[in-house]
Amino acid sequence: MEEKREEGLLLHVPVMLKEFLELCQPQENEKWIDGTFGYGGHTTALLERRCKVLAMDMDEQAQQRAGLLREKGYHFYFFRKNFSEMAVACSQIGWDWVDGVLLDLGVSIGQLKDPQRGFSFQFPEAPLDMRMDSSKEKTAAFLLNNLSKELLIRLFSVSCKPKESQRLAEEVERFRSIRPILRVKDFLEIILKARLSKAKGHVATRPFLALRMAVNEELEHLQKGLEEGARLLNEGGRLAVISFHSGEDRLVKRFFQDHCLPKGRHAPEGEKEREVFFYRIERRLVSREESRNNPRARSARLRIGWKICSEEER
Repeated sequence: MEEKREEGLLLHVPVMLKEFLELCQPQENEKWIDGTFGYGGHTTALLERRCKVLAMDMDEQAQQRAGLLREKGYHFYFFRKNFSEMAVACSQIGWDWVDGVLLDLGVSIGQLKDPQRGFSFQFPEAPLDMRMDSSKEKTAAFLLNNLSKELLIRLFSVSCKPKESQRLAEEVERFRSIRPILRVKDFLEIILKARLSKAKGHVATRPFLALRMAVNEELEHLQKGLEEGARLLNEGGRLAVISFHSGEDRLVKRFFQDHCLPKGRHAPEGEKEREVFFYRIERRLVSREESRNNPRARSARLRIGWKICSEEER
């Protein structure tokens, strides 16, 4: 993501913004939910197309950036909530339905670069925190020091192979039997001793990803967010999701497949009980140019579903 600073507000050009706008084509007066406000890049793009926007983010710093964006003359709703609570947020502002929902998953560049947040292995002395919502109690250090071996194996299996997850859990147990796991460097030591198989990038990338996702219950919130977003969509509404790793993308892909009409605009026999159907699904990979300019975006995938309502919803 490209960064720029404007009047004290650090902005960025969101990943796959061009593809999102070209496919979703937000229109004037449409109601959109930006479930991952971050630095406000998507919200700004929607507002510039005269859409009505409800933005959400768990991060306190994102809330502060939303305030700065408002000071620049932009008008939109902001809730410091997880996007899995979008139905509650909509009810509080009187929105019964929306025309679009956008979820840009993962951690923001600002969170990665903040040495006190513990998201990156680039800061060995940082506390093992990893909470996107600092009001939550359980940190990464808490999980590593308190989860059973079986739960640790399950935690790491989100992004690591079975044998790797087993070795990581064993090394966590061995380390914490001597002293508490408190800092990034402690987890790095555990990872190195676990002898993980070679992969692209740093050896710590996958274990850090799995731990972060567990701390923030990301897959659980994603599943609920997809369901709530789909229910809120008006006929023809768009649900757009940008994912960055296979765990997220598998869940999103499966959700769209499970709720998509195979052909035509009518539910097949035996599937009448489903709440939501998408009549069209599109997938795009990040462009070579964007991947070259922003290596962090190289694994990005955009999936979009267009909603058709059941006869009861019409």
